[in-house]
Amino acid sequence: MLTPDSQVKILDFGISYQVTTSMTELVGEHHQTGTWPYMAPEQLSTRYGRENNQVDIWGFGVTMYQLLTGKFPFANKDQIKDKNEKPYEMEGISRKARNIVMKCLEKDRKNRFRNMEEVLKALNAVTMRKVTTKIKVKKAPPMKWILIAASVIVLVLLSVFLFDKFMPKDDLAYENASDRNTIAGYRAYLDKYPKGSHITEAKNKIAQLEKMPVDVRKVAALASKGIKVYQTKKDLWEADYGDGIKMVYIPAGNFTMGSNYYKDEKPPHEVYLDGYWLGKTEVTVGQYKVFISDTGHEPLPASISKSSPADDHPVVYVSWHDADAYCKWLSTKKGIKFKLPTEAQWEKAARGTDQLKYPWGSREPDDTLANFGYKIDKTTMVGSYPAGASPYGLLDMAGNVWEWCYDWYKSDYYKNVPEKNPTGPESVTYRVLRGGSWLDYARGLCCSYRYGGWPSYRVVDVGFRLCHDN
Repeated sequence: MLTPDSQVKILDFGISYQVTTSMTELVGEHHQTGTWPYMAPEQLSTRYGRENNQVDIWGFGVTMYQLLTGKFPFANKDQIKDKNEKPYEMEGISRKARNIVMKCLEKDRKNRFRNMEEVLKALNAVTMRKVTTKIKVKKAPPMKWILIAASVIVLVLLSVFLFDKFMPKDDLAYENASDRNTIAGYRAYLDKYPKGSHITEAKNKIAQLEKMPVDVRKVAALASKGIKVYQTKKDLWEADYGDGIKMVYIPAGNFTMGSNYYKDEKPPHEVYLDGYWLGKTEVTVGQYKVFISDTGHEPLPASISKSSPADDHPVVYVSWHDADAYCKWLSTKKGIKFKLPTEAQWEKAARGTDQLKYPWGSREPDDTLANFGYKIDKTTMVGSYPAGASPYGLLDMAGNVWEWCYDWYKSDYYKNVPEKNPTGPESVTYRVLRGGSWLDYARGLCCSYRYGGWPSYRVVDVGFRLCHDN
């Protein structure tokens, strides 16, 4: 903190044990001295002590990340300890500054800067202005050296802000695993701790959350499950669930469903849907294999290698029952109720609220927009056609594989469809399929096109994508 006369003061190290030789000292095998968001992976996972001087480089990286983005790089201890977990994206931060922070936050301490002199050199290259550390101290005791080092760090960070002119993105830190990420949680926290330096921050968080639509605020609940929720440059909300699963938020509201093209798409009608999340791409072969391995579910046929030849291609040869079983398994694994999208949820995500003919608009399909028409005699890697993205940024909503929906299929269902959150007719014969495939021509790629298949249907061009309600 800075006093009115610009003197640097350290108010709280956040350490309960008495510190003797270092701010990063560990005490015993199970008790660790420090504040976990600033502790390096080796501090949380091993018995490394002061002999590992890279822990201070890590702590400095966390501090710089927090000052530049307003949030921590990791939501919980497990993410810090997991060598495969990367820090959350630093949107709105220059590449040079991001590289410095990320090098400080390398999980392998051997890949971090070797010392603070290297960090200072890198920062000088970013700020284009010499940052000096000439501080004259006579007979300084050990604790005073610590205070001086902290002062230097603060001055270096201030130089980064002033001379590189970073503009941190004003994102809400939904990914922090804390119940204080909801309005009610923050208010309860203020009731419990009515005094202190946290008051302003908590009130600011409440004000930020209150500016968001009611249904979007609910995404904060995902944070308690360790899920990263973030806003893209196009102001779309996405969530990363790990294991390659990314989903896009479809906001609540009305849209026009159906068309006048074919009998079973008539009549066009307005439908209201609550907010929900839909997979950015289809479930892949690799993701489905994990499900088989964990549950002993019926394996995929050997012939899948001809139509979906790699783990990053959409899974095919899955029935509606297979897809439903996958959703239930993943729900248990992730603690979230995954399901297949309803027909209405699928169509809104594909066409948005402007009655688009195709996910990308009115332009007729070609080989830059979708995999269709047997032009390639197999599926393509999920997400291979970014130009064909839907208004919400969803990929492969047209072509590649047909996708199972939750609903039963009935050709004249639209004549009496509910106006709010329709879930299809009562049990009939077929389940709904949407989106067309690599085997189908342009007509099947239309957002309003409806098709039905036996729930036990397992064929070369049918897969699915995930959904869950908000």
